[in-house]
Amino acid sequence: MKINSLRRLYVFELKNLYSTENQHIDGLERFVRAASSPMLIEALNEHMGESQKQISRLEEVFEALEFSPGGHKSLGAESLLKDAYELIGNEDIPPQIKDAGIIAMAQKLEFYEIAGYNTAIHFAELLGYDDAADLLQKSLDEESRVQKKLARLTRTIMKRSDLE
Repeated sequence: MKINSLRRLYVFELKNLYSTENQHIDGLERFVRAASSPMLIEALNEHMGESQKQISRLEEVFEALEFSPGGHKSLGAESLLKDAYELIGNEDIPPQIKDAGIIAMAQKLEFYEIAGYNTAIHFAELLGYDDAADLLQKSLDEESRVQKKLARLTRTIMKRSDLE
């Protein structure tokens, strides 16, 4: 896609978010299979449902712009997930430590998405797409809540003996 205007840059950012969300769902499914903590599994499954809603919101924004959401792969999300898959594929990591690693990888993805949503909201506001900015803000708020929940979860699932 030729990026020769703020509108096109905005569309590029939205496509990156759309790809990131879809890759994130695939990652969350793999994280759930690798996790051992019931609380972590529950949190990851809950976030998968939120990610589906975020994808639907992005599709709504694309529809209003008369652009297709596909045709782009987020290399940033792909790279973060490659690191995560390497970690969860390591059979030598004790379960609680692996859970902490899964949380760390999930948080990195959340921060990446938060940055993307912040940028997309800023561009939407500059372009006067107030309805889109509102939809994107809902997703940003969810991402921020998930990130904070994951941070608290690490403290909850780790036992003192695992910290050394």
